[in-house]
Amino acid sequence: MRICGITDIGCVRTENQDTFRNTVKGNKGFGIVCDGMGGPRGGKVASNYAADIIFSLVSEKIDDMDCEKFKEVFSAAVIKANEMILKAAKEDETYIGMGTTAVAAFVVGRKCVVANVGDSRAYYFSQDKMVQISHDHSMVQELVDEGKITAEDAKNHPNRNIITRAVGAYDSVNAEFFEFDLSDDGIVMLCSDGLTNMLDDSEILFELDVTTDVGECSRTLVEMAKQRGGSDNITVLLISMSEEG
Repeated sequence: MRICGITDIGCVRTENQDTFRNTVKGNKGFGIVCDGMGGPRGGKVASNYAADIIFSLVSEKIDDMDCEKFKEVFSAAVIKANEMILKAAKEDETYIGMGTTAVAAFVVGRKCVVANVGDSRAYYFSQDKMVQISHDHSMVQELVDEGKITAEDAKNHPNRNIITRAVGAYDSVNAEFFEFDLSDDGIVMLCSDGLTNMLDDSEILFELDVTTDVGECSRTLVEMAKQRGGSDNITVLLISMSEEG
């Protein structure tokens, strides 16, 4: 297993409010990507709070962790991060309204659990195919789910940036979990919407398909998003089941 992540400010923003954390211990791996929001200061604070708290609690228990234990620990960590972000906003009014997405993947052997809050995404690539694993918590996704607009319409919808679930934005929050099996050639990708708003799935799939190194692939994807305008911060974290990849 190999994990590589990269984050970039992009071409427009003056601050990078994305963050990521990752670790590998034996046959277990964990990665998380957070995309902050809420003013010039708050987004960065919120994403770092969430990433640090969740990463710390998962890392602390990872030695004895299986998929069900991960769900339990991650859920508790999200609640703790939510409370900490809300507390910080009460103590400093410049932080009012801040929050963050959180998308994470825990791998043990050939099992993976993805957890997400918000619209940062998790994808799984294997055998020349890529599927989105996470489910966006956003206004446009709700419209897609209700059949009111198409997935293609959602890409350019004026409310595409409105999310319906975030860590630190509401009094309570719950993560959504997805469990699946991994193949020997499998790659899990976690990313902020700074990537997916700039690149089509087919372009991402092509890069994952031809890559022999996930570190190089993550850098290539970020550079491609910047070449398209890089209108937001961009973060990519790749988990490869191949030690060489």
